[in-house]
Amino acid sequence: VRRKLFWMLSAVGKLLVEFIPNLSHEADGLIFQ
Repeated sequence: VRRKLFWMLSAVGKLLVEFIPNLSHEADGLIFQ
């Protein structure tokens, strides 16, 4: 089980474009709380 980081909603665009494509594993998507 990996620890999940929390990000501000304003960072979603950057996560989708920069962070998720560079993960070493497949992304399941984003969870909004």
